[in-house]
Amino acid sequence: MATVSAPQKKATDRKPAAYRYLATNSQGRQIKGTIKAAGEIEAERLLINKGYSPINVELVPSMLSWEEALPSLFRIKPKDVIIFSRQLATLLKSGISLLPALENTVTPPVAHWSTSADPVLATLMGGVQSFAGPIVGAFLFFMIKDIIVRFTEYWLICLGVIVVVLVMGFRGGVLSLVEGRWRTRRRVEVES
Repeated sequence: MATVSAPQKKATDRKPAAYRYLATNSQGRQIKGTIKAAGEIEAERLLINKGYSPINVELVPSMLSWEEALPSLFRIKPKDVIIFSRQLATLLKSGISLLPALENTVTPPVAHWSTSADPVLATLMGGVQSFAGPIVGAFLFFMIKDIIVRFTEYWLICLGVIVVVLVMGFRGGVLSLVEGRWRTRRRVEVES
C-alpha cells in the first residue's frame, strides 16, 4: 500500500535560519562561525562558495523573537491604540491601582486608600492638561517616594507636604510649568 506524504517545502520557501559551522580554509586552518541559510545543504553550498571545506554544519537553536512571540504587537491599528488609551484613562481616573487591575488580584494592602490614591496624586503632580502629564507625574511620584523612604520612616508625611506644595505651586502640574517655559522660549526665539 502506497503512502502519501505531505508536500515538502522547497529550501527557498523556508525562512533563513542560523547554522553553526566548523570548516577549514585553503591554508588548512579550522574556522568556526555561523551563517544564515534556508537549509543545511544551502549553508554548506555557501561555505564552499566562500572557499571553505565544511566539516560540520548544525542548526543553531533559535531563540524566540518578539515578532514571533507577539505578532499582534507589531501590527497595531491606530483604532486599537485609541481604545486602549481610553480604557486605561478610565481605569486610572477611577482610582484603581494599575498593578492589581492587571494581575486580577486585590489584596488588602493594595486596596488601602493610600495605595489607591497613588494614581490620583501622580496625575495631579504631572498635570491633567496633557496626555503625558500623568506619565511624568507617575515617574516623579515614585522617584520622590523612593528617595524619601530611604531617609525616614515617616515618608507619608514628607510625601504629603511635597505633593501639596507641588499641587498648590504648580496648578497645572509640573508638565505645565515645563510647557510654559518652553512656549516663552519659543516666543523669544521667534521675536528675535
